[in-house]
Amino acid sequence: MTRPVLRHVDHWLFAEYRTSAHDLAIARIAIAGYLLLVHLPRGRWMADLPQAFYNPPLSLAVLTDDFPPEAMVAALNIATFTTAVLLLLGYRTHVASVTTTLALIALNSMVFATGKIDHNILVVLAPAVMAASGWGDAWSVDAALGRVRHLEPGRPQPRWPLAWLALIIAIAIATAGLIKADTGWLSLSASSSYGHAMANTMLRARQTWLGSLLLEMPSNPIWEFTDWATVTLELAGLVAVWRARWFRAWCVMLAAFHLAVALQMDLLFEHNLTVYALFVPWAAVIAPIRRRLPAIGRESAAIVVSVVLLLLMARAAMAWAADAASFVSWLSQAIRNAIVFGAVPLAVWAWIASRKCTTQSCDPSNEALPDDDRRADVGAGTVASRFGSR
Repeated sequence: MTRPVLRHVDHWLFAEYRTSAHDLAIARIAIAGYLLLVHLPRGRWMADLPQAFYNPPLSLAVLTDDFPPEAMVAALNIATFTTAVLLLLGYRTHVASVTTTLALIALNSMVFATGKIDHNILVVLAPAVMAASGWGDAWSVDAALGRVRHLEPGRPQPRWPLAWLALIIAIAIATAGLIKADTGWLSLSASSSYGHAMANTMLRARQTWLGSLLLEMPSNPIWEFTDWATVTLELAGLVAVWRARWFRAWCVMLAAFHLAVALQMDLLFEHNLTVYALFVPWAAVIAPIRRRLPAIGRESAAIVVSVVLLLLMARAAMAWAADAASFVSWLSQAIRNAIVFGAVPLAVWAWIASRKCTTQSCDPSNEALPDDDRRADVGAGTVASRFGSR
């Protein structure tokens, strides 16, 4: 009884999630770009808050009794910015991934010191979880210097960190569903989604055209269906996570769900959508573009990298300049809206493209993994080989 279960767990962990280093490299660049263009800098406003507002949850902030000085906030932002740039370039990617997560945790500990916690934990944890995935094996400085693990970056490889990240995402989303199910969202006597929409519009002053239109409808079976559909979708990840195809389809539904929330309540979850990019078959998505563009030489690549770094440094400098802060805020908001509104068509196109693609590199989602490849990738054996005899 134990051995078949372990065999299924072994397959899920070491074989189910397969993708190429090229796909992961695009996702790495997307996550690092999001951190640099939208997420950072953070916490500039803390220096102006009185000590009475200091009410940190369990975090590094409990070690002090007051908000950190502005110099410390600037130092944390610079450290996080530096690690994110290294992650973007793919230089010492393994170390840069872990240090990016650690720097974000330290920075968020100070930002959340008022007691208000943002829902950005997935984009914080993703770099550290993916550190051993090989997402720096392509389109990176490490690849240019020959410090890569996989010699064929276009060939699908088993990625056990992707399985763990999928499980983390499923559990994180399911916690919201479980709380909703436990607090009356499945009750037939009233609609919780209608109540939340009313409070969001009337109390929090988040006015949207769709939200105002929907509120004109009284609580009815449509709102009750919304309650049940929301809870079902948030809990469905616990089942979808066991098959890569199911999980990718679930991510498409989550993209549509986040878009609906943005249209109705003006709540953007672009940080979650950025993490979902790790499961997009980018090779299939960009295949038509790559066929129409000439190959980029090393000189052109160096110029592009230099320009990108200069633009990032310029944005970081403007973010701390009072006369340019409004432009940076506008740019960040524009990128957030682009992610939320563009995620659904991108997800649909990725699903269609991956189904049409006939090459192995474009559709690596659920192929059997040869035993030799599995042993070579995980190094120390599998779950079944370690515990199957017990």
